[in-house]
Amino acid sequence: MQRLYTKYLYAAFVLFFTLLACNLSAQSKKGNIWYFGDSLGVDFNTAIPTPLTDGVLLNGSPGGCSSGTQGEGCASISDSNGNILFYASGTTIWDRNHMVMPDGNSLNGNRSTTQAVLITPVIDSVDQYYVFTLEHQGLPNGLQYSVVDMSLPGNGISDGDVVTGKKNIPLLTPVAEKITAILHEDQIRYWIVVHGYGNDNYYAFLIDETGINTTPVVSTIGDSVSTTLESIGQMKSSKDGKKIVSAIKGNAPFTPIGRIELVDFDNCTGEVSNAEIISNSNASFYGVSFSPNDSLIYANDELGGVVYQYDRYADTIRNTQTIVGSIGGISIGSMQLAPDGKIYIANFLFNALSTIEDPNNKSNPNVIDGSFPLGSRCSMIGLPDFFNYYDKDTPTFDFAGPDTTICLNDMITIGNPLSDTSLNYSWSPTNSLSDPNSSITLAMPNATTQYIVSATNACTTKLDSVTINVVIPSSIGIGTDTTICLNQEIMIGNANADTSLTYIWTPDSNLNTPNNPTTLASPITTTTYILTGSDTCIATIDSITISVSTSDSISLGNDTTVCLGDQVTLVANNKDIYEWSSNSIVISSDSFVNVTINSNLNIHLKTTSPCGADSTNKNIFAEDCTLETIVYIPNAFSPYDNHNNVFKAFGENFTILDLFIYDRLGNLLYHAQNDESGWDATNNDIRINPQVYLYRMIIETVDQEREEFTGNVTLFY
Repeated sequence: MQRLYTKYLYAAFVLFFTLLACNLSAQSKKGNIWYFGDSLGVDFNTAIPTPLTDGVLLNGSPGGCSSGTQGEGCASISDSNGNILFYASGTTIWDRNHMVMPDGNSLNGNRSTTQAVLITPVIDSVDQYYVFTLEHQGLPNGLQYSVVDMSLPGNGISDGDVVTGKKNIPLLTPVAEKITAILHEDQIRYWIVVHGYGNDNYYAFLIDETGINTTPVVSTIGDSVSTTLESIGQMKSSKDGKKIVSAIKGNAPFTPIGRIELVDFDNCTGEVSNAEIISNSNASFYGVSFSPNDSLIYANDELGGVVYQYDRYADTIRNTQTIVGSIGGISIGSMQLAPDGKIYIANFLFNALSTIEDPNNKSNPNVIDGSFPLGSRCSMIGLPDFFNYYDKDTPTFDFAGPDTTICLNDMITIGNPLSDTSLNYSWSPTNSLSDPNSSITLAMPNATTQYIVSATNACTTKLDSVTINVVIPSSIGIGTDTTICLNQEIMIGNANADTSLTYIWTPDSNLNTPNNPTTLASPITTTTYILTGSDTCIATIDSITISVSTSDSISLGNDTTVCLGDQVTLVANNKDIYEWSSNSIVISSDSFVNVTINSNLNIHLKTTSPCGADSTNKNIFAEDCTLETIVYIPNAFSPYDNHNNVFKAFGENFTILDLFIYDRLGNLLYHAQNDESGWDATNNDIRINPQVYLYRMIIETVDQEREEFTGNVTLFY
């Protein structure tokens, strides 16, 4: 199906080709390289993640396992192929060659901040990124940002550098050590959310195509973060953009008490609401993470080494707190969802990371202590922080449903029954729709149609489209009636017919390939062959009459009477030589003759053909008549309502000789000869289903002429 976007179309492509990948189903690989800890990293581009030792983000002595000053927040970003672009701590930015960018030092963050740095894209740019930094424990530098441009030379060709005048720009102070990025409801813009220090405020800064709105949306709610220990701990958002979870470390069992706070986030307005403490243990909480499917929340006790699980959708979330694993060592820290779908856990001064192997599994998430070895180098407390929606490359809004094909006169449901009921829907075009203002509607187009649905609320407008292809039956076109001599054969059918259909000739006698659109016919008597082409959707029929001359005789038929002044055409086909005469006067040498009947007339025909020579006469008598044949055949009827109970031809001065009714697959349902009563919608006295049927009707006019009519008739009840 074709997808349509909002007025931010260009921004959407730029943003989503710039975002990092942190989901196991990600198309982008922008989050596939991590640098953290004691000059180490992980490469998620390989089938089994590979430890890296080429980083220079030093947390202690290079290549060793000793305590250092850089123990916590860091961030990395790669290109769409998974090649590292740059990485950062709260104070320094390194390029792809592990060199400090020329102006990448002296950032006003801190090496010992839980979430010291976060990298996000600049909307409307393929080269620029925001680098947000946080000071630790509420110190004056607070939240600041710098802009990196990868098109700048830096230490080489396009190695990137900080944009002049776009370094250490203050946004807010004081703040806690918590930051997260959340995609706006329009799936294009996004929010940067932090928690204040010394208060109970959440601050949401909107990022759009014009830059950073420096006036945040302020929500005063939840617990106050008022001490240096409470400042510590991660903040993460759910991928649906509706929840934020924060670890408030504390110093359990002493004051301040550690806790996990969960709040609702309105990613349309930036407002935070419905704060609740979901932890029921006074642990020193540090790391938090949502599961890949957003249904579960994980948190850890930094000092106790315990990993907790919470059910996000439970009625009382704090009652679902479950210990799902324990991790040894000095202390544990950051939790980060990785491209392989696992959650990795930092273990201070330990040469391995721990993992939650199956975080979507509520009953057995499988926490493994030290499952990912790091060689001779050690993890510290921090792991790279990422934008939560880096797994998308382009926004899609599936409101309309998939493109599909239907038969003419069929009806189909379009839309998405699971669409957001808070949105207002409008379909265009509105014709042939049962409800153009519903998320789902019935459509019955009479031609291929693209329907566009607009879903709107006070926050955004999203568009989607669906194309309904309508298959319209058409004549197969197998040629005109013809005449052959006895024991001759003739090719009938259409060599250019649609090869996707299934073909059946009836009758199939004296045909060499009765299931092909073309076949050799050698009838021994005059035969009308009917060709039906069908698939699961449609049936098309056509017919051809092969007249067989058993001798070389010809006939112009019986003598006839016509109206005075009528023009009569007499035809003698498949002969080589023709001689038409009247009163011994030759009037034509064509295969036909047109005569105007002003009086009684005797026509003599003498022919020569491959079947021999013959002659015949025909008398045409003239009479003065004013009768006129009028035929009307309806295209629908409805039995049992006492208004239009049978299908037949109406009019004046004609006789129905034959009436054939076929279903859409070409099966004969009804045949009547010389019967004026019409078809009552039964087959062998059994009432049939309402749908579209095919008819073939042969009548005799007042002038004793045979006329054939074919078409469709719709049966209603």
